[in-house]
Amino acid sequence: PKLKQLSFDMLIPKAYDVTGCSALEEIKFELAMIPEGYFNAATGTESATLLMTGCTAEGKFSIPSGFKELYFEKGTFGKFEVVGNKSLTYINLKTSKGESVIVKNCAKMGTISCPDTGISEFEVADLPEMSYISVEDNPNLKRLVPEVFDQIRETGGSVDYDIRYSYEDTGTGTIAQFVSRQAAKVIGIEYVPEAIE
Repeated sequence: PKLKQLSFDMLIPKAYDVTGCSALEEIKFELAMIPEGYFNAATGTESATLLMTGCTAEGKFSIPSGFKELYFEKGTFGKFEVVGNKSLTYINLKTSKGESVIVKNCAKMGTISCPDTGISEFEVADLPEMSYISVEDNPNLKRLVPEVFDQIRETGGSVDYDIRYSYEDTGTGTIAQFVSRQAAKVIGIEYVPEAIE
């Protein structure tokens, strides 16, 4: 119960569970390989920080309740999924690569930061305290669902990304106009001569 920090290097965990450690403040994994469905960690205080650096998560990577902050840096995952989490307030997926990010129905989630990532799809919904989402410098992002904008508008927060490109038939710019309300700059590329004229 008095343990404050845990650190694991080059680990392949089959099962990981921390429950009732009232003093635990930080759990750190480096260069860990996490098979799908095997990662399960929880703290008794819902105040710990989870640091994942250079980790590879096979298939779906899911975070249960028990952590307040999560940092997944230089990691690779298939689907990053956080659903129904009652404690997590901050997610940072810096320089990580993944198929998709899904964050839903998390009571305390306030900030999601994904700078310079290789994530292609980003879905956020049903987050009553969400105030800030950042996906700047992400050239691979193909889908940012409308729920993100709706959620931010309801809380009065902001969506942060530098430039969004519309590669397919920008036309009259309907999508670009919608996105521009949350963007500093929008560039539309039209390759049909008749539309340009």
